[in-house]
Amino acid sequence: MKGFEAKTKYIKECSFRKLLLDFCRIHFLKLLESPLKEDKKADETDADRLDREFKNKHRLFGNIEFVGELHKRQLITDIVLQTIFNNLLGIGLENDTNVNDNTIEAAIKLISKLGLTL
Repeated sequence: MKGFEAKTKYIKECSFRKLLLDFCRIHFLKLLESPLKEDKKADETDADRLDREFKNKHRLFGNIEFVGELHKRQLITDIVLQTIFNNLLGIGLENDTNVNDNTIEAAIKLISKLGLTL
């Protein structure tokens, strides 16, 4: 989009936006599919398990912050944001086993980041 003035209508036509959203959607769904709290594996200590859980939680919250910034910059619509929020809370999903304290906390972070803009 070189040479164009930065306007919302040009952002919606940009292929970079579509590629970015597809990449984010794939990784967000992959993160939600993997449980944030896992049982200890045979060859790891409790500290390793806690470290792995912390990294997953940090990755989830980082993704939520990123989604909030994308919405503030008008790169994602309210419908996409609502879908993300519903996925975090397991609304409308047949398998809501991945809903836990971390996903609920992530949904609260999303609302607190974007509450006034919504």
